Amino acid sequence: MKNNYKLLSYFIIPFIGIILFKGISSIPRSKMITVTENNGFIETNFNKSSLGIINFNFDVKPILSDKCYTCHGPDDKARKSNLRLDIKDGFYKSLEEDNSHFIVDNVNPEKSELLKRITSDNANFIMPPPESNLKLSKKEKYILRTWIEQGANWESHWSYTKPTLSEIPKTIHGKWTKNEIDFFIAKNLEKNGMVPSKMENKEILLRRVYFDLTGLPPSIDDIDIFLSNKSKDAYEKVIDNLLSSESYGERMTSIWMDLARYSDSHGYQDDT
Repeated sequence: MKNNYKLLSYFIIPFIGIILFKGISSIPRSKMITVTENNGFIETNFNKSSLGIINFNFDVKPILSDKCYTCHGPDDKARKSNLRLDIKDGFYKSLEEDNSHFIVDNVNPEKSELLKRITSDNANFIMPPPESNLKLSKKEKYILRTWIEQGANWESHWSYTKPTLSEIPKTIHGKWTKNEIDFFIAKNLEKNGMVPSKMENKEILLRRVYFDLTGLPPSIDDIDIFLSNKSKDAYEKVIDNLLSSESYGERMTSIWMDLARYSDSHGYQDDT
């Protein structure tokens, strides 16, 4: 009988030990990260001249969505001070306690309550509040200030905005350009004090476009055909062929399925 208990203990004791070890090792351990303006989390250096005209949808709205909508967005239950910054009327409304002051003052931009709040040093007055653990970078503050100074032009969602034909910008890198899109790229490079890269050889260009569009490398025959094609539209023909291939469809579908978490059945249920 004693031998049976002894034999049983050889199995039970290690089993209990394994369970305890797994339980302890699975306890989540929190790690505190101190975010400062000097550790790379918050951008402090930027080129003001590269910003130019501030666009609400692409420059201002992302800041508001990230730093303001939690308390002043579309959620009725989480909204504070009866202030919405996700709609046009919310931006241009007057303060409830003082009708002579406005969230955004188009006549006197410096008197805008928004600017006073984001530039304040008073912990009880500044926005976002310290307890939110949100903080505007110098660049974000500059964008909001410049947008207000430029007239605080509100724009509806970009999908509802009728596109307009942009003028092709002038750039010092004009010799590098090959088509209209290149002019816009070159102009942005110029604004940021950068220069275009040198043209790569044809083999590398082909490899890049194959991986970008299909996720697959070109075959030896594909490379030979491309190298032997001396026409000016040889590269364009390669792109057209890739865009009409099944591999391109599979590549685009795989990206969409990853974003939709297709293989994660629990995530799929939660996302619907």
